[in-house]
Amino acid sequence: MLQPGMPTFERILERARALTSASANWEPAKSVGDVKTFSMKPLGGRGPRWWARVSEHTGKNGGNAFDQLWNVVASEDRYTQEKEYNPDLTSATSLKAVQWGEVWSLHYTFPPPISPRTVILLSTTHLETINPRVGWVISIPFDIGENDMPLSLFVEAGVKSNVISVDRFRELEDGKVEWLAASSTSPGGSIPLWLSEYYAVKRITAVRFSSTPISNDFT
Repeated sequence: MLQPGMPTFERILERARALTSASANWEPAKSVGDVKTFSMKPLGGRGPRWWARVSEHTGKNGGNAFDQLWNVVASEDRYTQEKEYNPDLTSATSLKAVQWGEVWSLHYTFPPPISPRTVILLSTTHLETINPRVGWVISIPFDIGENDMPLSLFVEAGVKSNVISVDRFRELEDGKVEWLAASSTSPGGSIPLWLSEYYAVKRITAVRFSSTPISNDFT
């Protein structure tokens, strides 16, 4: 049985597919080398933008690019690995498993005067049974509730931020993997929207997992 207000996995995957398809028509933004970025204004013109990055990856030593990449990004400890290369992420705690995913508490610290941020999200992975292969890593905000004391004890204090992210990994005919990463962040607190979007551009142009084992497997 789903928790009250929790969407079904089928609905989440449907919206993720629609989002990544629509990103082909988003506005071009800054690109770094072969990494291309795009953005979309929110409906109604208010709120944070959506940002997307597209990059292609090849395997190492003739290995299968999709297998090598998927084994890293879809691992159960992917957020723990992120701490190794993201200095802003100071803790990543798995809180509990739910119907179709896992709830994580992520704590970020920044140089003054920006206050620490806490993100609680529901994350899931999905590998489609099609050929060429397509894999998904999807994360949405999750409310653990004020009365859930056991879980609250594992959540570090910080300004609550909301993050939605969709990562699609698509196997290409030439053996490469196309990685499309789309995200939208509401930082919370008093951070101006323009400053949040400035940092969003910097984050989205950096291919994640660059300092993890993926750097040994991909070029």
